[in-house]
Amino acid sequence: MWGKYSLIVLKKINRNVLFQRKIIYTLITLFLVVTLSVYGQNNLNGSLLNVYKTPVTNNFNDLIDLRSEYLWSITGTASYYGKKFHLRKTASGARFDKNENSAAHRKLPFGTILRVINNNNEKSTLVRINDRGPYSKNRIIDLSLKAAKDISGLGLPNVTLSGFVPGKFNYTNELSSYYVAYSQFDDPELYSQDLFEIIENDKDFQVIVDEYNNLLNSNQSFESNLFILINLNEYNFSPSKVTYQLGYFKNFEPKRIPFSVAEREKK
Repeated sequence: MWGKYSLIVLKKINRNVLFQRKIIYTLITLFLVVTLSVYGQNNLNGSLLNVYKTPVTNNFNDLIDLRSEYLWSITGTASYYGKKFHLRKTASGARFDKNENSAAHRKLPFGTILRVINNNNEKSTLVRINDRGPYSKNRIIDLSLKAAKDISGLGLPNVTLSGFVPGKFNYTNELSSYYVAYSQFDDPELYSQDLFEIIENDKDFQVIVDEYNNLLNSNQSFESNLFILINLNEYNFSPSKVTYQLGYFKNFEPKRIPFSVAEREKK
């Protein structure tokens, strides 16, 4: 009799233990779900709602990082033009100038802007494609003498090229309000035009590059705030006939702008 009663008690105890375990497992699961949801939301806000990446709107499609979809990048060996090519006509029809920020590439459209990084020393510069080459299959770009000096790459340095290729954008009306933005200190980016204060514009790429460097030399705080900007619509469809602009983020207040730029602003 006592053996039968003990068996019944044990069964009840086991059922209670199982029930308690189910409750505990359920509570743990709910806790993990809530925690991960909160973390995921915070992470979303931290990465996608970055005002420098895209403007904050109620439309989730506007929060997509466009750069990752369109940015072209490659790593390889660079060479540079010899002095004998100075002032000769390039494949684009322009005269090659060893003292300008230009380069030759076998396939990229003329007018393509690239950021070039010397992977041996992390120095970088900006160049505009206006010629064809290099003819050696082991090299990915021919830099002008000036561009090679900018990155201390007068040999055959290992470089990384990055930029946006004209004609490759799946064009929409939304993209018409964006700039292609280039800087020596970060990968090329796509930014809303509303984010910038424009201080200069010119049809000559070298004029803008020189002024860009003048501003950097005058005030180091410009480094992460100053960009060479091109209207995305112009760049995508007619990269050789664009207007280059120099601009900085509106929420950045430069302490000093060189006299030459300030005077042009007044005019």
